[in-house]
Amino acid sequence: CMVDEEFSLGVCYKKCSILTNNMYPYRSAAETCCRYNNHLACFDAANVNTSADFAVGGGKGDHVNSTPSQPHPPMPELAEAPTSTSATPTV
Repeated sequence: CMVDEEFSLGVCYKKCSILTNNMYPYRSAAETCCRYNNHLACFDAANVNTSADFAVGGGKGDHVNSTPSQPHPPMPELAEAPTSTSATPTV
């Protein structure tokens, strides 16, 4: 995911902290951001904010055609740093 995105259920979304000005910084669903990093707390409607505007990629509004404005699977070419799941051999 890009620097301004978070990974949730296999998809990269623009960070809830950015979308809600840190009022609801934790993503609990595609269109829902929560005040707490706690699944039980996010069942309380007073702790969440839901909007179709939250289901966006990090490129939304940046006016750069190469960055996705829609939610998307991780794209290594857009990642902050290269990642790998294989172990690095030691010499």
